[in-house]
Amino acid sequence: MGRGGYNPRSQYAYREVVNSRLLFGIIHLSDFHLREQTEFQTHTILYDLVFDVKERINSLGLSPVYVIITGDLTYSGKKKEFEYAKEFIKLIKDFVDPADIFIAPGNHDLDWDRQRQLSRDIMEKIAEQGKAGIEEASKVFEDEVERNELLQGMSNYYDFIKSVYGAPPRKDYLYRIKSINIDPYIVNFVSLNSAFLFSKKYSYFGYLGKEQLDRAFLEAANNSRNNLGKEINIAFFHHPFEALPDVTRVETHNLLVSRSDLILTGHVHTPNLITDYTAYMTGRNRSMDPQLLLRRAAFLIQLM
Repeated sequence: MGRGGYNPRSQYAYREVVNSRLLFGIIHLSDFHLREQTEFQTHTILYDLVFDVKERINSLGLSPVYVIITGDLTYSGKKKEFEYAKEFIKLIKDFVDPADIFIAPGNHDLDWDRQRQLSRDIMEKIAEQGKAGIEEASKVFEDEVERNELLQGMSNYYDFIKSVYGAPPRKDYLYRIKSINIDPYIVNFVSLNSAFLFSKKYSYFGYLGKEQLDRAFLEAANNSRNNLGKEINIAFFHHPFEALPDVTRVETHNLLVSRSDLILTGHVHTPNLITDYTAYMTGRNRSMDPQLLLRRAAFLIQLM
């Protein structure tokens, strides 16, 4: 428990023994919902989070350590709310390099006042008409003008990401990847966007899309091509599988579990840890075949 009675949602740890040494540590955070209307509470949460992150890093001896945030940093995607998120990055930079903080957006990171009707319409079409909606989403992303129109609601989020990393995610592909050499592995941190389509009518739902997944993991594979068999893919996004529309759920699940060693999500505000198929079982032949873990609304993962 952190200061001020802050109680982390989860303290589970997953350990993989590699030559009896710590490989790396991950601290997984999600769903801050920072907002100006509750500024005092917001600052309390921020400082408790910072204290808790620092305490865990020191007490567990996590080095190197990476922080993954799976969306909903803000309550309504406003610029002022992202200033609070920037404050959090600033407060932890003494013990976590901002370059080692990885972020995926949530539905609350959309500024609904700036969101275009096109985003709402496509999500509703996917939820109600299935494949016809998916085809329309794919078509829109082939058109640069319509694609930019679709992403207007995420403008403040993209500005925030640019302030953290110096450059925003590529809006044409949505995802962001950083590949790190942690001897003897290449670790691909794959940030995916499940929040770019949103409708209050189906507010629980998010959408990833096959195009985004194919492009993201192709880039991860290219980054790992000189280290085949010793890559670790960590995929993270906001909406868990149960929060994807029925028509996309199975395909998205199968694509992700066949390409990932660890999947982190948020959105549901409850901790959950699932051991799923091994990489070998899903066709990824390699010298090391860790079990795939799906984790949501978590706070600590320790890889050893």
